[in-house]
Amino acid sequence: MSAGLGDLENIDPDKAIADAQRKAAKLSGMQEELSTVVGRAESSDGHVKAAFSATSGLTELELNPRVMKMASVDLAESIKKVIQEAAQDMQAQLNAQMRKMFEGEGENPMDFVTDPEKSDAKIKEIQDSLGNALNDALTEVEKMRRKLGL
Repeated sequence: MSAGLGDLENIDPDKAIADAQRKAAKLSGMQEELSTVVGRAESSDGHVKAAFSATSGLTELELNPRVMKMASVDLAESIKKVIQEAAQDMQAQLNAQMRKMFEGEGENPMDFVTDPEKSDAKIKEIQDSLGNALNDALTEVEKMRRKLGL
């Protein structure tokens, strides 16, 4: 390879492809397992319980008959809060499984979903790397053009 191509010189295409295929296979295998994750939550008084999954959303809502004595506004707030907590529990379980799955493999893809700053930083890093590589390549092309007298 020509000198001065920046980070592109250090890329082993076969290794990059093999890594991508391995990670895709791992993700595919985990997809079924992750689809079974169910978050659960209940109100502090135990009268409202909910279950939430990534594939179906709200899968269970259990209301104790005592909730009929609650004001409708309070009941609605309690239901919404418990559903949100169940969804958060499901997300926490998914994140934990993804961390475990990608342990020792570098970055957890879920980190980019849950941390916009990390996602933005990674995009900037990739842009900078590609920009540097492109500038280096254009410099080499210009050198060749001069040598050829074009």
